[in-house]
Amino acid sequence: MIPQLSLQITTIILSLWLWYKWDSAENPSRGLSIGILLGFTSIFLCDIFYDDFVNLWDERFHSLVAKNMREHLLLPSLYKQPVLGTYTLDWDTTTVWLHKQPFFLWLMSFSYKLFGVHYWTGRLPSVFLMTWLSFKWSQVLKENIQNKILRLGLLFSLLSSVFIHLLVAGRMSTDHNDSVFFALVSLSFLTLFEFQEKGKQSRLILAAILSGCAVLTKWLPGLMPLGFWIARIVFDIDCRARFQPKDILLFLGIVCVIVMPWQLFAWTQYPEAFSQEWDYNTRHFTEAIEGHGGEWYYHLCQAPSLFGWGVSVIGAITLLFALYQRSYLAISLIVIETFFAFSATKMPSFTLILLLPILLLLGLQIQLRPKKLMIGLSILMILFNVRFDLFNDAFLNENQAHYREGMSNNRKTLKRLNLTPDMVVFNARKRSHIECMFYTDATAYPFYPSKSDIKKVRIAGMTPVIFEFPQDSLAQKEKGIKKIPLELSFFE
Repeated sequence: MIPQLSLQITTIILSLWLWYKWDSAENPSRGLSIGILLGFTSIFLCDIFYDDFVNLWDERFHSLVAKNMREHLLLPSLYKQPVLGTYTLDWDTTTVWLHKQPFFLWLMSFSYKLFGVHYWTGRLPSVFLMTWLSFKWSQVLKENIQNKILRLGLLFSLLSSVFIHLLVAGRMSTDHNDSVFFALVSLSFLTLFEFQEKGKQSRLILAAILSGCAVLTKWLPGLMPLGFWIARIVFDIDCRARFQPKDILLFLGIVCVIVMPWQLFAWTQYPEAFSQEWDYNTRHFTEAIEGHGGEWYYHLCQAPSLFGWGVSVIGAITLLFALYQRSYLAISLIVIETFFAFSATKMPSFTLILLLPILLLLGLQIQLRPKKLMIGLSILMILFNVRFDLFNDAFLNENQAHYREGMSNNRKTLKRLNLTPDMVVFNARKRSHIECMFYTDATAYPFYPSKSDIKKVRIAGMTPVIFEFPQDSLAQKEKGIKKIPLELSFFE
């Protein structure tokens, strides 16, 4: 673990050196641009090898659904062969899995088809999107922030975010759903900002496509870039003078073309599952779903974990000055934060999409200050990030060693069983049925089978198998059923 982290820190340093060469060139060569792209890629590639297994909670579900979508792209499912049919609509055991929007699952599925089904290949789309975002952020900084040290501090704040690295690594509970969503929303925000500055229609179209893909990843918060644009039209006289209503109509039209076909398809093809998830999602604002609640200041407390201590402390002070100046960025940030504050369901990553707007606000505000203050704040932001964020114990914490060893052994144990596609496993306790189906080609269920379950399996021409754990105290009376004594580590 420590050698991997050391390697990642080294790649960050080398990438920043390449960035310095690229940033200093008036017209960077293609070689320099490729070099900085490879540097950014190497930073995030380090993340995907921290854990040699699919993580709790969500990564294992996302990985399994994406694995099954290789053959049926429009059928997100936990079960490739649902021999028992749909016996529940609960998201952790249902057949048709509409718990999340599908775009990030399509990306993961494509990665599995291209590179094979491994614990690390499902993480590659997050790596490539974060690489793209890092390069786009570098371009925006070069064009809009005058001081190099300030540009360095703002870029480093993105690259050193431990929370983002944990998402890419699959370690955080919402993993690639959030890392892909964050990258798409941020890319859309930056591209739309370029459109507002330069007026190029191609930027507007690309921003709309990215926003549409974000909505198709994690629903309506993917429209956040549009909210910032509207706020700028309202509070910025110059932007309001250039504004044409047809631009917003074009943006919304592109988003609808991307988003609506899947909603209509899922509604008509999987009406029961669609209705279940629609009801589930609409209750997020009024109910603390699955116990994910908190006080109104919950997200303020999460800010240092999401944005880093440097950005959080300096950003809070800068936000006050920007509000006094009626900055559209500051007003938008307050409105969005207020929305999430009053939403009943709260999770740490909900406000991560505000990172790039906060960094942009910081850059635009700090560069207006006296040069010594500007450089001092930039250096302070870098030092804060190095001390409190880059060397965060999230990867080094020894408390994680037991978890990592247990999950890694689970993977090796399940793969050694040589389960075949014609086998149906029962009694895969505590959601180990998900890992079982990802690491093997067997079908697995978390409960002990009834006689009717065994009958269905045999009618389907498949072989029933029962996992037997040391914790179990079941009287096994069935004859002719293969039983596999098994020891796994559980962390739920």
